[in-house]
Amino acid sequence: MKFTVIGRSQSIPNSARDCYVLKEDNWDDFGFQTIYGISYVDDEGETKELGHLHIGEVGQESGRAEIPSNFSSLSDKFFSLGSDEIYYDNVRLMGDESRIELLTSLRDVAFDEQLLYQVKNENVFTTSFLRSKMLQSVYDQYHRIALGGVRNSPFDFTYIVDAGDGEGPRMRFRVKPHSLPPTNIHAIIGRNGVGKSHLLHRMAKALATDKTRNVFEYSTRKNKEDFFTNVITVAFSAFDAFSPADPVEGAKVAVRYNYIGLKQKTEEEEELFVSPRQLEDQFVESLMDCLRSNKDGRWRELVSTLHTDPVFRGYEIDRMLPAKRRPNQSNIRSTFRKLSSGHKIVLLTVTRLMELVSEKSLVLIDEPESHLHPPLLSSLIRTLSRLMTEQNGIALIATHSPVVLQEIPRSCTWVLRRSGLESRAQRPRCETFGQNVSTLTHEVFGLEAMKSGFYSILEEQASSGKSREAILDDFEDQLGSDARAALVAILATMDSEQAF
Repeated sequence: MKFTVIGRSQSIPNSARDCYVLKEDNWDDFGFQTIYGISYVDDEGETKELGHLHIGEVGQESGRAEIPSNFSSLSDKFFSLGSDEIYYDNVRLMGDESRIELLTSLRDVAFDEQLLYQVKNENVFTTSFLRSKMLQSVYDQYHRIALGGVRNSPFDFTYIVDAGDGEGPRMRFRVKPHSLPPTNIHAIIGRNGVGKSHLLHRMAKALATDKTRNVFEYSTRKNKEDFFTNVITVAFSAFDAFSPADPVEGAKVAVRYNYIGLKQKTEEEEELFVSPRQLEDQFVESLMDCLRSNKDGRWRELVSTLHTDPVFRGYEIDRMLPAKRRPNQSNIRSTFRKLSSGHKIVLLTVTRLMELVSEKSLVLIDEPESHLHPPLLSSLIRTLSRLMTEQNGIALIATHSPVVLQEIPRSCTWVLRRSGLESRAQRPRCETFGQNVSTLTHEVFGLEAMKSGFYSILEEQASSGKSREAILDDFEDQLGSDARAALVAILATMDSEQAF
């Protein structure tokens, strides 16, 4: 990589090819001159302006850093920072390989957090670099874009549930950038049959066919037509309502619609299930598309999040796309075939989403817990949240699993209930993020949980008139903490009823 430095009054040399040109700017920041315009000149001599950046030097107290007029990378005593997000946006659009090489060569502190930590107290950094920006913005927004993500903006919209004979409950979804816990994954939970999957299907249909009137209300963008640019549905149930084609054939397409799942449509418009080999083909094709689109580096970073799962870690899934050599498709297929069905679904879903998710995407996921054990489900949600952050998107998950709620805050959770034709949506009464499964089960399913599973066995034993000690003896002390607590509650309820 070649860099050439020119003065403010100089023009880019006609002989410049395949290099970056840094043009000095004499703007004075309290005695410092750190700003440079940067352009890239390609092999044909075409110039693309990337924006402006600051370059400073360790120990610098005034003036301009003494960088060489020609160099391939800055030495350890120098460091740089983009003047604004536009610079990082333009660098990101050059592709992963060029982005990483450029920011590494310029020792960019937004790209390298360890370097940022080392220089954040330098006088030139605090006085000049941070003159018009906050340090937290460098850690958050600049860092994310430097790593290949996009600028985050808030989402705020309301969905109006179809009540059949009138307007149903209103469900508000809000995303606040940089919040903890993250707010870009939302959950709709409820028992089977309350309409969770139907709700997601209606959302996709309304957005993809521009029939959002009386269905969506938007709060953060004046132009509702560009609120979402892409709708992606993920459904791996044999009974889901989603279709691999646009939700309404021949209708006006308002936003791009994509489907990830078990179905496909033939040329005769017949829906068929895809075979295991076809799912494998989809995965390989999507992985190669990530490579062609210069997303391979981000794909490796994303799937490394899944390494909390021992199976993914054991197969070193992120090495399917090697950083320095062409991937071997035979090896990719061989590794994919060794995975369980749940691991295949997770890897296919994450890879397809990496391929398809763009800025302002809405991802609708129907009951992901159907094929996944709890730790893998939690890893998937954290990976989804990271992708939504990188691409400025939002995901809605329809679920009946309390494990999903453990990864999502109360403010991002709706409990959907139905009585006859009437639907109700409300927030949980307790905080859900990091909450224990037993509490969440009681909160969402209430009496239904009390009338099923081990509760029904305990209630039957209590109804026989036995004491707590006798019941514990019958079970030979094989009761967990939740069962013991439930037994005390059941016996107390029966005692109070007998008192009346």
